[in-house]
Amino acid sequence: MGVGRSVASGSRDRHAPPLTASRWFTPLLSSPSITRSFLRSVLDGWDCPSEEVLLLASELATNAVVHAGTAFHVTAIRQARSIRVEIFDSARAQPRVCTPGPYDESGRGIQLVEHLASRWGCEPRAGGKAVWFEVPSRGASAVSA
Repeated sequence: MGVGRSVASGSRDRHAPPLTASRWFTPLLSSPSITRSFLRSVLDGWDCPSEEVLLLASELATNAVVHAGTAFHVTAIRQARSIRVEIFDSARAQPRVCTPGPYDESGRGIQLVEHLASRWGCEPRAGGKAVWFEVPSRGASAVSA
């Protein structure tokens, strides 16, 4: 489960499964930044830039580091009309929307996900949970349904 392990699969054929890329990260304070770099590379390869994906994934990666404190797995999925990102960690605690004060330095991550994602959720999985979100894809070479 090192920071450097990643997997990519799929093709742009309209009958092929969605494009996917995934990678494990260690629970270090630098991991959200590395997550953004990984996803930027993936999205560039899919010709599908999305600042929203990078921001929201960074927020969820930060939550995995700060609140779960475990290694976490990021999966990006290029669907016909959206990008889905799932972040799995080994903690079972569900994310919750906080109401931070105007001077609080944290507590807005899930609020951002709620406001910027077209859909999001949290699913219990064996050994932990996956928090996911979807945003519309804006790339020139969208996968056909």
